[in-house]
This record gives sequence, structure tokens and C-alpha cells, in this order.
Amino acid sequence: MAIITSLFSTNENIAVIITILLIISYIFFGGFFGSSLVGSIKTLLLYTTLTYAGFIILNSYDGIGEFTSFFPRDPWFNLFSNGVLNGLAMGFSLVVGVASTQTYLQAIFSGKSAEESRKGAFISSLLIPPIGILSTLIGMYMKLNHPNIISKQALPLFVLEYLNPVVGGIVIATLIISVVATGAGLTLGISTMISRDVYPYLSNSKLNDKKELLVNRLTVIVISIFVTMMVFFNLDSLILKWAFLSMTLRGTVIFMPMIFALIFKEKTPKRIGFLSMIFSPFIVILLNLLNIKIIDPLYIGLLISMFMFFYGLFLKK
Repeated sequence: MAIITSLFSTNENIAVIITILLIISYIFFGGFFGSSLVGSIKTLLLYTTLTYAGFIILNSYDGIGEFTSFFPRDPWFNLFSNGVLNGLAMGFSLVVGVASTQTYLQAIFSGKSAEESRKGAFISSLLIPPIGILSTLIGMYMKLNHPNIISKQALPLFVLEYLNPVVGGIVIATLIISVVATGAGLTLGISTMISRDVYPYLSNSKLNDKKELLVNRLTVIVISIFVTMMVFFNLDSLILKWAFLSMTLRGTVIFMPMIFALIFKEKTPKRIGFLSMIFSPFIVILLNLLNIKIIDPLYIGLLISMFMFFYGLFLKK
């Protein structure tokens, strides 16, 4: 939305509709293997263009030392400026969320071989941090020079204001691909679980390929409509808030059940797993709605889930 509104000066409602239509089209015409090919191109373009942007920023000052002198240590260079527990929870929620997400697991399972998937996982873990650092550098630069802009428009506006038009066009296209691919990957992950696991179980029938594809596509459309309505009601919220909340929810739903299932296998009680998947995220959502943050909701959700499993495995006779 931020990219579209910055580019075309359109209102946010239209930007939401365009984004959702792009995501649906990406899934219908590209599928998962299409996204993996685009992902490789996207990574190369992101690295090239963001490195160029970082060079422009540092070149406009006398290196990184002068640039960072404009920012106080807190909160800019302190990972724990909001408290150690909160800082650790943000990092931990990312790890737990990635380990619990269908999209990332699906990417690993779709590798040509176990060895290729293993290599891909390690390479991606090395590639991600520099992109984050360069993006943060751009955000700080825009904060320094354009303090009154909306935070989510910092990167698109930097590209439009400070980069060569040709390079800027490549960056904008890459950003759109990145966002659409991320949204499409998550939507496809949810729809795949519903069409392959939930729907056959509820209907008590095995789907042929044609019917499974139909159910998958219908699910994509329903999820997209639901997401669109959520966005309409939260237009002024921070992107980062949703990122961490989504990681927390994924973690509380599946992380502990997955760990216990891997360790204890068939001894893991199904009923406890089912109740944990409902009760833990419900508590996390409730705490966020009530804005109760004495301790990060992720810790509470995981502790509740862990206690339920320990009860089911060791305490219940």
C-alpha cells in the first residue's frame, strides 16, 4: 500500500484492492514454483539496489561515523531499549514464527533434494541480515532528513527522491515483487493446509487433483477477502506490529505441539494438542486486545501450551 500510494498518489483503499488483486494473480498464474524462481531474482535485485542506496547515504556524509553521530544510543543503537525481556521476545518470536510457518517449511519440502534444501536454508540465513541493515540505514536517513513523513513510506519516498530513475524503477519493482510474493506465500500456505488437511477431514472424502485445486483457489479468494476487511479497519497501524504479532500467533499455535510431537511422537495426546492450538493463541489475542504487556504475550502463550502438554503427558492418569 505504501509503495502504491507513494507512486500514484492514490488513496489507501484503492491501494489495498490493487495489492490483494496482485497477490491473487501471483498465486493463480505463478504458483509455488513460480514464486521460488521470482524469489531468486528478487534477492539479487534487492542486494544490488539496496547496496547502491547505502553507498549514496554514506557518501553524502563523511562515512558511517558522521551519519551515526546524529542519533543517540537509545533507542537507535540499543537492541534492548524497550527492556531486555521485550528485546529477546522480539528476536525469539521471529525464530519461533519462522520455525512454525507453513511457507518456509513448504519451501524446504519443495527442494530438489534434502541436500539442496539444507543449503538453501543456510544461504538464506546469511542473506537476510544485510538487507535488514541496509533498509534500517535508509529508514534512519529519512528520519533525519524528512522527520514528518509516515514511517511506512520512508523506503518508497527515498527511492523516488534520491535514486537514479532507472535504478529507482528497479527498486520499486523489486519491492512490489517482494511484498506480493510474501503475501502470496502466506496465503498459499494457509489455503494449502485447508484444501489438503482441513477440508478432506471435515468432508470425510479424498479429493482428486482437480477438486483440490478448485478448493485451494476458492480458499485463496475467501482468505484474501477476509484480509482485505482486516486491513480496511487497521489502515493507520504499524507494519512491524503486525509482523511480530503474526510470528507470535504462529508460534503459540504450532511451535509447542510440533516440538512435543517430534520428541514424544505417538505418545503426544491429540486432544491436548487440539486444545493447545485453540487456547494459547486465544490468550495471546486477548492480551493484545486488552493491551496487557507486563510480560510479552509470546512467553505466556508458549508457557500455557507447554504446561498443557506436560499435564497431558505426565500428570494425567
